[in-house]
Amino acid sequence: MRRRGLALWVGAATVGVIAWGGGVGVLSLVVAAGVAAAGVARLRAGQRRNRDRERRAAVAALRVVASEMATGRTPREALAVAAREAAQAAVRSELTCAVAFGQWGGDEAALLVRARAGAPWLSQLGGCLTVCAQTGAGPVAVIEGLAHRADQGEQHRHEVAAALAGPRAQARILAALPVAGVLLGAALGGNPLRLVGTPLGTALLVAGWGLEIAGLAWMRRLTERSLALLP
Repeated sequence: MRRRGLALWVGAATVGVIAWGGGVGVLSLVVAAGVAAAGVARLRAGQRRNRDRERRAAVAALRVVASEMATGRTPREALAVAAREAAQAAVRSELTCAVAFGQWGGDEAALLVRARAGAPWLSQLGGCLTVCAQTGAGPVAVIEGLAHRADQGEQHRHEVAAALAGPRAQARILAALPVAGVLLGAALGGNPLRLVGTPLGTALLVAGWGLEIAGLAWMRRLTERSLALLP
């Protein structure tokens, strides 16, 4: 994600510098920065959707492990079934690695505790298996309780994300208003960009665009931090 974002910024800067050297002016730099910011935002949105899918796949894996162990399978066998049925490659890889580690004489639960995909549910599944193995407690009820808690957590996360959709949409609309104003002025026969060629107009354009990007980034940071506080 960071490499792709950096590549977008470098590419946009290169295009802007070339356009500047060609005499297009400061507007080319502003447009290039806007394209790069939009590309980075799109990458982050895709990354967020991928994390959500991995988390849902991890919750489904919890239910599969609980149901398989309820039929008398060992934790390793239940993890193997969950790995085969996992909908996301990252979750499938974590479960498969844990099963393979156990087959080679390691502790699959200890390896699962370090799982990064589907956080935090796969890691907590490994913790449950470790505690149950050390204390002799029945793992089925514990894992079923964890799966129920995960379902409630995902439902709560969905409700919070739905509540934050309104502020996100309002921020995007407010960010688009200056562009709409320029287009409307041009449609009415004016020349809103005639001030761009002056030093004051250039400074205001750069400052305004920078504030636009900073405002959208700040809104994204607030919403993502709100979601990050959820289990």
